[in-house]
Amino acid sequence: MRTGASTLPHSSPWIPPEAPAFLRMAFYEKSALITVKKGDSVVHRNALHQHPYQNCLILVQRGLLGRRKCTNDINKQLFTTLLLPNRIYGYSGFLRYSEAEDTLVALRESQIMVLPITHLKQKLANNCDSRLKQEVITYFLSCLEAEQKSLFVIATNDTQDRLSKLFKALIHSTLGKDHGDKYEVPIRLTNEEVRKLIYTTKKTINTILPYWKREGLYCQNEHSTLISKSII
Repeated sequence: MRTGASTLPHSSPWIPPEAPAFLRMAFYEKSALITVKKGDSVVHRNALHQHPYQNCLILVQRGLLGRRKCTNDINKQLFTTLLLPNRIYGYSGFLRYSEAEDTLVALRESQIMVLPITHLKQKLANNCDSRLKQEVITYFLSCLEAEQKSLFVIATNDTQDRLSKLFKALIHSTLGKDHGDKYEVPIRLTNEEVRKLIYTTKKTINTILPYWKREGLYCQNEHSTLISKSII
């Protein structure tokens, strides 16, 4: 059963909600899997450079992608969105809210599927169920909301609070396992990735995270991260 079109799916800062099954099916019908290497720019668009995927939706099947924004601070880089599996990029273009500059980077070797926005719009136009289009719009608005929430957190919280909210978003979005006084999330972000997501300097993140590790508030193993409940 589909949810009411008037209700936005819950979105966490940085991480859009999972795409609904009927939307993922549109990719499965028309798209093939594409493998991208860690560090590849899946999308890179600015005033001088147009990208083949700029008018497309991208579904992450496996891996991890980050949406990067340009800033004027040479000591900081900013990722506004973290795309986990079953998340979709391109919602801004579908909603005609595109920006002049945009970069989507593979943070791990990943598998993606690509679908032209025009194909989805045509599919919706041909569907007799008028609610379907509204539900797609509602979902994409929730993705946009997740990005706006991350920018709000960055603008209104100090560094430790931003880091705490990022970890809370990871726990919520991955259904982190409860280990009593800690949660375990199946993602291991590097210090460099964390600092770009919370928009801070190398010096700051390399001070906070080692301190939290020494205090037993945060640790990592090969494929996951343990986060103390006391810091979220």
